[in-house]
Amino acid sequence: MTTTWDRIDHDPISIASGAAEQRPTIRMLHMSMSGGGVTDWSTDRTFHTVAEANKAITALAMDNDHAVFGVILEPDPSSLVDDALHVIIHWGLVSDRYHLDTIDNAAPRELSMKILTAHTISGAVGAEYPDFEKGTAVRVLPAIVSNQMPVEHRIVDDAWSFSGPTRHPEYATIHHDHDRVTIAIHRHRLQPRPS
Repeated sequence: MTTTWDRIDHDPISIASGAAEQRPTIRMLHMSMSGGGVTDWSTDRTFHTVAEANKAITALAMDNDHAVFGVILEPDPSSLVDDALHVIIHWGLVSDRYHLDTIDNAAPRELSMKILTAHTISGAVGAEYPDFEKGTAVRVLPAIVSNQMPVEHRIVDDAWSFSGPTRHPEYATIHHDHDRVTIAIHRHRLQPRPS
């Protein structure tokens, strides 16, 4: 004779279906670039696979092919998601970039990354930027100087360490490990350096 406990809590069908349901691990980010600066925020779109996410990125490119200065769809060399695409839509004075990031499956080196949150006067979250402890070894991602430049020529620079904040939360100071040069750089170009 089965009891209610046996039937509900140990029903193999409900256990199997619960285990098979996976949470999304990839999210889409929207970066807006203009003469006034760069802002990057998460959209409400999440995905289970990179193929599904790349399909959405490609659809954005096709839906916005009427942009004034064109649309560029290409592999994203700075994404934490393997084989990710990104799209840059040039509207004139403003360009929008849609790219992919991880949600839960971040590599161990990124789990310790801190976030610097910038708030508006009203207290709302204005932006979030990567933050590091002073002296942390960082990787500098390439700037998107020209979207016509082939992806294979964009390189990362692993010879820098985090120095500290600047007066604006969007930027930080880093110093070169060998040349003893200190510069200010956009925080979105920084990642923890792989061991």
